[in-house]
Amino acid sequence: MRVLVVDDDEDVRRLCAINLEWDGHETIEASGGAEGLKLISSAAPDVVLLDVMMPNIDGLEALRRIRQSEASMDLPVVLISARVEIEDQIEGWAAGADGYITKPFTPSVLTAALDGARKLDPRKREAERARRLRTLAEHVVT
Repeated sequence: MRVLVVDDDEDVRRLCAINLEWDGHETIEASGGAEGLKLISSAAPDVVLLDVMMPNIDGLEALRRIRQSEASMDLPVVLISARVEIEDQIEGWAAGADGYITKPFTPSVLTAALDGARKLDPRKREAERARRLRTLAEHVVT
């Protein structure tokens, strides 16, 4: 599996890449949303690991652009973030995420989330996002 790792923190990006490569995956790295969007079309990743909080084009905006493009709308995307509140996760799923991992995470969680996102039938992605949004919304304290 070819994984595009997009994170403005070089240490996090390299740690993800190293762990994924140990699992036998090929990785491509981007230091920000704009670079990540360019690499999606030129490098043809199988799945994207996308940090939420980045300068300029953040992960949520990059994800929205991925979903708006006919060429990449079905590309599996897993968000990673230090934002751990339920409302943050709701925002990520609503933007079109196929997975949401909170930092810090273990290599096994990373691999499982990427594998799960990639194996999800594209025709069932919207239903799965809606299900997760409903589940999270039930836990929001108002």
